Amino acid sequence: MLEGRHPDRSGCGPLPGAVCGAGNPCIGAGIYRPFGTVPEYVPSSAHDSDLRALRGRRAFRHAALRAAVPGVTMADLNWLGLLAAVAATMALGFLWYSPKLPTGRAWMRAVRAQDMERCGPTRMAAAMGLMVLGTVLLMFVLAHVLVAFRDAQGLDQDPPERAFDLGAGQGAMAGFWMWLGFVVPVQLNLVAFEQRSWTYFAVSAGYYLVALALSGLLLATVGA
Repeated sequence: MLEGRHPDRSGCGPLPGAVCGAGNPCIGAGIYRPFGTVPEYVPSSAHDSDLRALRGRRAFRHAALRAAVPGVTMADLNWLGLLAAVAATMALGFLWYSPKLPTGRAWMRAVRAQDMERCGPTRMAAAMGLMVLGTVLLMFVLAHVLVAFRDAQGLDQDPPERAFDLGAGQGAMAGFWMWLGFVVPVQLNLVAFEQRSWTYFAVSAGYYLVALALSGLLLATVGA
């Protein structure tokens, strides 16, 4: 009866200490003896030793990862950067939607907001409160994303490290990806189903792009 290597059925290359089966068709290449049409794994002391060493290295790395990144807690958040991001986003909103700027005038034409100038103080106070609440929630989630992004970058280090500092560019990119994945689709739905104009989309989506990129930068640099 002939012995030989198991044919590569899953695209992976030959590695020592292979185990093939229904749940794991090919991890490397072991010694197999054909038995009917199903290859039969023939255990050997050398391969078992390699397999134990491989499992030991994996267990050690998993333990290192758990020690390096135990999870996101409230203490991990950059609260000073979060406050700076909230303040910067609100200041940007007042500036972006100001009737003195082209973006503000275009937005007011798009939503026909002339009547907003005649709003009473109670309605304006409620609108401001909702704006502050929405901004805080947005920055709170972005701060969590930055922590997760930082930890993911730390996992690429050898050995894995938790005290990995994000740069300003990385923070801005995290804000950009949040904008692309969570803001743009919502704004597109407003155009598609609520008959908002493309001018409205450009002004509103542009505001969130600048706000999230700036906030990501602040969260990565201020108080970090």
